[in-house]
Amino acid sequence: MAQFFYLRTRLKQWFSRTRNLFAGMHHGANAAKPMQFINDVPPVQSKEPPPSSTLQIDNASNFTIHATEDPPSPLCVAHNHPVDIYRGDGREADRCLEGLRPLTENQPNLLRIICVGIAFSDPPSVARISRVLCLPEDEVRRSIEAVATHLNSLVVFAGNIEFPPAFVSAMYRSCLHIMGASHGYIACWCLEGAMSRTRDIAYALSYWAWHVSQATPSARLATALENFPFVLCTVTEHQLSNVIHWLKLCDGLVDVSDLISQYEDRLRTLAEIPLSER
Repeated sequence: MAQFFYLRTRLKQWFSRTRNLFAGMHHGANAAKPMQFINDVPPVQSKEPPPSSTLQIDNASNFTIHATEDPPSPLCVAHNHPVDIYRGDGREADRCLEGLRPLTENQPNLLRIICVGIAFSDPPSVARISRVLCLPEDEVRRSIEAVATHLNSLVVFAGNIEFPPAFVSAMYRSCLHIMGASHGYIACWCLEGAMSRTRDIAYALSYWAWHVSQATPSARLATALENFPFVLCTVTEHQLSNVIHWLKLCDGLVDVSDLISQYEDRLRTLAEIPLSER
């Protein structure tokens, strides 16, 4: 009899473990209880129920915002670092973005200013955004203040602009092609104007190729790449390789066949320069 009770107890334990295993497989990240992270680090891949609507922009010329049922992309990049869009309530961030509509009616450059501010690898100043977009500093400052008031959050720290992570995530999900255009604006500024100001040279040398690789193809950026402003020994093989890869992806959208040859020649020449002479 004792053996019978022992076997029954072991069977109950086995069924209990099996039931819990299958319950975890069915629910996964969508289980009712909150997701547990190891050492507070979220998993690389995660899922969440898509918000009921996500904001999208019709095109880069009029920046019209509308709602769509498409789920957000799983990862975005801001300030050159991955941004986890699964932290916090994505729907709350989208509702926050929804409130930008009336602001854009009165300030037509608002979205461009926001997206350029987000696209910089390092949080930029009002003056730097102004130089990139060729807009008056007062207009940029008013737009930043309007967004800060809308978010009810500080966005200027030690003179530099840094938006809350949830807002950055919502902008990448909803205005991705404007973010691509913003990287293009900054890339052109690095190639055309930044080298004329001592305080901007270090940023341009470090990040010009990264912004190119993130940019939406445009004739202006192709022209800026033709007028390569850097001394060859001040750039890296990695930067040139990234630009060549981007140019090959853009070939057919913009006429860049000659540019590909030019940058491949630069890469070969740079590879021949001894490291001690760079």
